[in-house]
Amino acid sequence: MKKLVLFFTILLLAIVSSGCRGKGSLEPQKADLQAEVLPLLEESIRSMAGLSGYRMRGYMEMSAGSGEASDSGTLRMDVQSEVQNVEGHTNQHMSMDMGSLTTEAYIYGDYFYQEIPGQGWIKTSLAQYQAQNLATGVISEEQLQLILESVEEATIRDEGEDAQEMVLVLGKEFLLRSLERFREQAGEEARSQMEEWMSAMEGAAEGFSATLRLLVGKEDHLIREMEMTIEMRDIPQLGTYRSRMYMEAYDYNAEIHIELPPEAEKAAQREAGSAR
Repeated sequence: MKKLVLFFTILLLAIVSSGCRGKGSLEPQKADLQAEVLPLLEESIRSMAGLSGYRMRGYMEMSAGSGEASDSGTLRMDVQSEVQNVEGHTNQHMSMDMGSLTTEAYIYGDYFYQEIPGQGWIKTSLAQYQAQNLATGVISEEQLQLILESVEEATIRDEGEDAQEMVLVLGKEFLLRSLERFREQAGEEARSQMEEWMSAMEGAAEGFSATLRLLVGKEDHLIREMEMTIEMRDIPQLGTYRSRMYMEAYDYNAEIHIELPPEAEKAAQREAGSAR
């Protein structure tokens, strides 16, 4: 389990499966990416980015091991999140409960801040955080744009009068683009310290697959639910990593104002490769 917790700390991947079927919903129809899926996803990105704020709640489950049944158990984390959109970027506060362990994290400005139990607060660049995590529950405009550029195939299903469901299949291109974006945005020192980690991820790209399910309002195009599953095979010292993330959004346009606690503001910057 220690190995999995370390992996979670420095590689907080989260992901999607296609669950939550309504009783009266129609069978999913394979969708045209250019004519149907991408315009709807782009409209959802604009709609979510146009909100002053919103809240999310859900959970993440992660496991790693060498066989079909994980040899390190499953780590479950319940998540509460509030999001504030501020002039082209997103501030986020997350509260995460893992059994008896509770921790907090912030995305604020150009940095990601996380409280590590027993160690205090650490700070990493946002570019580094996004390359490591792929998705952690926040509906980030930048991350959705990356998905939009990487989706391989999709289906759309009518979920009644109010919503429709999109299921998007992602492959190695999503992972490679995430790493490429980090190389473009991160400083030379961060790239140098994370080169070994990035090379390991690139080497495992052939074994990467992900599915993202989005429940989207028909009229307002706001994302109601977000579910993602990821599988990554042949990771050095871990074997196969699997994760599932489910989040629901609510309190659209809530008055949310996020500020860093003083302890987080004072955190020293740390590169992922130095986490212990």
